[in-house]
Amino acid sequence: MYKQNGHLVFSPSDLVGFTYSEFASWMDRFKLECSPQAPEPDAVDSFMQLLFAKGESHEAAMLDTFAAQGLTIANISLDLLGKDASFIQKQKATLEAMQAGVDVVYQAALEFLPFRGFADFLIKVPNQQGQTSTLGDYHYEVWDTKLSRSLKPSFVIQLCVYAEMLEQLQGIRPKNIVVALGSGVQERLT
Repeated sequence: MYKQNGHLVFSPSDLVGFTYSEFASWMDRFKLECSPQAPEPDAVDSFMQLLFAKGESHEAAMLDTFAAQGLTIANISLDLLGKDASFIQKQKATLEAMQAGVDVVYQAALEFLPFRGFADFLIKVPNQQGQTSTLGDYHYEVWDTKLSRSLKPSFVIQLCVYAEMLEQLQGIRPKNIVVALGSGVQERLT
């Protein structure tokens, strides 16, 4: 969560955080609004570092799977702009990759205020009969990687927010959202 032009902007993860703990969410806002008075958050322990590393590894394995399938990939986080690019630059690169018809957009920068964030993957799919997209005869679905072995409501909340942001770029809301679980199962939700 941060402020932009005096307004709060949230990531889908902020919304999920609120569903887990209203107090933690309140503390995030207190730190944003009253930084000098806010207590420091707990240090990240070795277990959390391990989980973060495992999550990154799972995400990288999914990216490798797409590459092994011969799909074209736009890596918004690194390949296109460098890691220090602004959100606006990454958002522009995301839209350009989508307009070019790239099969997989990795770390796509999406925004529909008051939400802004980075979707793990946007996957190109053909339009169904009767669908029209601003991109042509295709549109994108949102995919996310999670270490969990089973689907959780918070995953669905997060992906629904990304789907709504994606709709603003392509003119239609994706019919499906997909969670690639740590068990190897891909849960497709309609």
